[in-house]
Amino acid sequence: MVNLDLYRVFYTVAKNGSLTKAAEELYISQPAVSQSVKQLENQLGVTLFNRTHRGMELSEEGGKRIIGKVERALRLLEEAENEVGGAVARRGAELCLSASDEVFRYILADKIAAFTKKFPAVRLKFLRLKDEKAREMLRGGKVDAVFGEQSYVCEEHIASFPSGVSLSKVYLGDKKQAERLEGALQCMKSSRGKKACDAHVCAAKLPLIALEGDDDGAAIAGVTAETAKELAAAGAGVVLLPQIYAEKELSEGKLFVLPVAPPENPAKTLYVSINPKSEKEKLVSAFLSIAGMNRSCGEYPRLATAARARRKKFSTTIRKIYGKTKSKTS
Repeated sequence: MVNLDLYRVFYTVAKNGSLTKAAEELYISQPAVSQSVKQLENQLGVTLFNRTHRGMELSEEGGKRIIGKVERALRLLEEAENEVGGAVARRGAELCLSASDEVFRYILADKIAAFTKKFPAVRLKFLRLKDEKAREMLRGGKVDAVFGEQSYVCEEHIASFPSGVSLSKVYLGDKKQAERLEGALQCMKSSRGKKACDAHVCAAKLPLIALEGDDDGAAIAGVTAETAKELAAAGAGVVLLPQIYAEKELSEGKLFVLPVAPPENPAKTLYVSINPKSEKEKLVSAFLSIAGMNRSCGEYPRLATAARARRKKFSTTIRKIYGKTKSKTS
């Protein structure tokens, strides 16, 4: 019996040139990756990698002879799985997603629209869950994907990975505020005998508009992101938001990024958390693919434990590769 997971591990190691990076991509331990490579080498009776100071390099006698065929086979498998997923979607199913109102509105809305056009028979259900509740429901299979700043610890029933969408915050205001602040900063830089003022202090002198639950010292507090943007555009103050939440207003010239650095502004990323053992794995994968959240920016992870039963249906291609390789090496 051909073990497809071994070939997937082999391909991931070859692609990354590193056991550690392959383990991170597959969400399994490095010893497990090393053991899988060794098991496949024993099965084929040939060395697949040369261990060098540069990392894992494909061997001439084994790895380089099969890598192209394995890559093509895995691509065929993925296409076959996507077709199966599409067939399931066309028969009708429900996909349950959890995120904040802001993430749904400013990040996922157009992706959801594109998904519903491609899979009109799929019913989408949206939840707004707190972190611990989202984790519990994800592990129990009651939620299919969670989008948020929280990256859950990877375990058997949960895998988290970055989506590639930045949630880093900036100060936003109208044109007059941006010009006034820019002028003040230039004046301070050119002043002699005066201690340069911190940009955070400059920002603090402007009326701050704060969202609900984040109203410490704000002139206007307890508003939604949409209301905060409207108030800032009207000149009522400045608001601290992820820049992606205001792309429309920025492109229309209604809001401007103020030339000050927010205090304590670590780079934040939108994370996706999924249950890799979910029966809706293919449907979730299809949504993430449409959303552009693939391996180039944190791809939907292909865990070694996921969907073994379905992969067995597509083992014929790999079996052919194995047969040819074995005959060449014997």
